[in-house]
Amino acid sequence: MKYCLLLTFVWAFYDAAGQKRQQYQPYEDSTCAKMLAEATISFDSSNYTRARDYCEAALLICNAKSTAFEALLKRTNNAIDKQKQDAIDSQNAAKEAAIKIQLSRDSLKMVNLLKQKIVDAFYFYNNRYALAFKQGRYGFVNMAGDTLIGYKFSEATPFGQKYGYAQVKADHISGKAKEYLLDTTKALYPLARSIRQLTIDPTCEALITTLRNGADVKNIIGNKQLKILFVEPNYRDNSVLSRRLIGRLRLLPQLESVSFTNNGLTSFPRGFLELDNVITVNLSGNQIAEIASFQVNGMCRLQKIAKLDLSNNQLRTLPEDVKMLTTLRYVNLEGNRISTQEVAKIKSWLPKDCDILFKDYQKFPQSILTQVRQIGNSDNNKYISLQRVLRDTLEKYHSEVPEDEEINIALAVAKANVWWGEVLIKTRTVKDADSLIAFNTRLRSDIMDLYELDIPDNTELNYRIAQACQNIADQYMLKKDFRRAEMAAAGGLEKDPLDNQLKISLAHALLGQNRLEEAKDAYISFIGSSRNPRRQIARLQMDFEKLFKENILPRTDEVKKMIEQIVAASN
Repeated sequence: MKYCLLLTFVWAFYDAAGQKRQQYQPYEDSTCAKMLAEATISFDSSNYTRARDYCEAALLICNAKSTAFEALLKRTNNAIDKQKQDAIDSQNAAKEAAIKIQLSRDSLKMVNLLKQKIVDAFYFYNNRYALAFKQGRYGFVNMAGDTLIGYKFSEATPFGQKYGYAQVKADHISGKAKEYLLDTTKALYPLARSIRQLTIDPTCEALITTLRNGADVKNIIGNKQLKILFVEPNYRDNSVLSRRLIGRLRLLPQLESVSFTNNGLTSFPRGFLELDNVITVNLSGNQIAEIASFQVNGMCRLQKIAKLDLSNNQLRTLPEDVKMLTTLRYVNLEGNRISTQEVAKIKSWLPKDCDILFKDYQKFPQSILTQVRQIGNSDNNKYISLQRVLRDTLEKYHSEVPEDEEINIALAVAKANVWWGEVLIKTRTVKDADSLIAFNTRLRSDIMDLYELDIPDNTELNYRIAQACQNIADQYMLKKDFRRAEMAAAGGLEKDPLDNQLKISLAHALLGQNRLEEAKDAYISFIGSSRNPRRQIARLQMDFEKLFKENILPRTDEVKKMIEQIVAASN
């Protein structure tokens, strides 16, 4: 009988699994690709917990992309392990360095050298608090080595690893070490790491937990002494339970710090707006796309909030009534989709002494452009490579903030520069005029099409169009198709009226059509617009000799006379 039941269970399990595979199969192409993209973005932004969650969830349904998810999961786990090891190494370094300082007090010079090396190795939270070790106990020091928080903890982690707090263990009257969260004011909050522990020990003022069911919500709200609440994600959709709990947080009158990171929230919960005493709110790593207002019924009750972390969401701006949060001193908006222009608006609404972190869409492109300027024309391959990196980066930025005009213009220019570079590479191997005309005609057309994307008139784009027109005019001159050479040169001058080479090309094309007076006027105009007429006359004479030698223009008496008239008029 037992064997029959076992076989029935196994059959049911595999049948259910098969149905699930069939159920998920139609979504693999779209859903799995989206999950892989989100996991990759999370990994690139160092949000390894979220990347791991995406990978582990995807491996249950995405058979076709399992290899990609397995590879990314392996990299993510390695990154998480490295973070943990770095924290351990930092603690060990602090312990070893402090011992070295203690042992070398006889030599002031040696002490100073060691201190400098130690300071370089330490992690200072807010540039001030670093974990240190002395005589078997942990404490916290500043960059000068002065003790800020005494050496009284048997175990400790640096500040900042858990939402700005340090996790410490200290002696308790019970005789057992008790775990606390420590803030930079030296306040200790007895810590519970589960709802069960909170129920057993009602003195706990801090809770780090996950939500499993409605009973957890009820138990948390029943502990009125809570001051710190960190709700961490689990492997299920936590958003419903999280919203239920947030809606009742007003029943915790002493609550000062609250965090719901990576809890699947898609909007800013109204419950947070009813927390009169809250100082810190952390909603990083969710999918919040909009915050309608920081008011409830026309009133803003967040009169004590100092820190608001909204990093790694999908926000495009904040409501203007954020200016009512006059106590704000820190806002984190990194990893959102907020344009440079919107950041400027938000800054104008926030208190002047409020620090704001945001994704700087200008910093990396500017660093690439600096490298481009440094190489100049010395290395075309390097130039094109950098422009491709810039283009790809700006395309990613454009997908995040499509309304950012500065990014749109920079992207258009980067595309034009990449296309120009690619045509330049082709001209090294292709020499026939028809092919070169075709390359540059396509280049000119592609760049002009960028203006169809609501790009305002741009000097750099016009310059690339003029260059393409110049190349086209040159090739038509070689083919002695002077009419088309004239059209190409004239088209280039429409985009860049000050381009001297195009002025010369236009004059040459007119001369090739035996329109001597028009050509002479064009030559004289070109020389007259120059600061150094003699140099331009010498340049023209060299051009004439080349065109005569290659039999592109005829060396007739009329042409010779025209050249003499040009030289005389210029003198």
